[in-house]
Amino acid sequence: MSSLDNPRDRAIQAMFDRIAGRYDILNRIISFRLDNTWRSKAIKEVLRSSDQFILDLGAGTGDLTFTAAKKIKGSGRIVGLDFSLEMLKLARSKQNSAKNGEKTCFIQGSATFSPFKDGAFDGVMTAFVLRNVSDLSLFFCSRVQSPKQRRKVRVFGYVSTKEDLVFSVLLAVLLPLSPMDRRTPVP
Repeated sequence: MSSLDNPRDRAIQAMFDRIAGRYDILNRIISFRLDNTWRSKAIKEVLRSSDQFILDLGAGTGDLTFTAAKKIKGSGRIVGLDFSLEMLKLARSKQNSAKNGEKTCFIQGSATFSPFKDGAFDGVMTAFVLRNVSDLSLFFCSRVQSPKQRRKVRVFGYVSTKEDLVFSVLLAVLLPLSPMDRRTPVP
């Protein structure tokens, strides 16, 4: 079963396709620009050398991908994977003007049913994607990262600091609940 056979996943994909044009500005406003700091911290944890092959799961409009690409040298590459075509269109439109944009590529696909071979990447990072994954066990069973690097997956978007708490509350207040947030199947 592909992720888009799941009604929740189809609803989440449709939601992101619908809000793609205002997604970046919403992140900046709701997080008081802290999302930039969170991205830098995530990249610092995952990117241990400048020539790694890194996967950004749920890449969206590419902010995390492009921020990581600024640190890439040599043969390093960042691949952004997302299932929202509209989000990926925005990411691709940023590619030419982004520093090291040529070291990035974007692929449409699911975080739970990765199109990549086991061990294909040196590291995996993601931002804010977990709340939208319908099957976390599939997500965490992903083996696209090389075995020696698996413990270095960096996920952010959970409440761990006061700033994260403020962001989570604002998100809950300002954004309507998606079907995934309700944890009930979409009819």
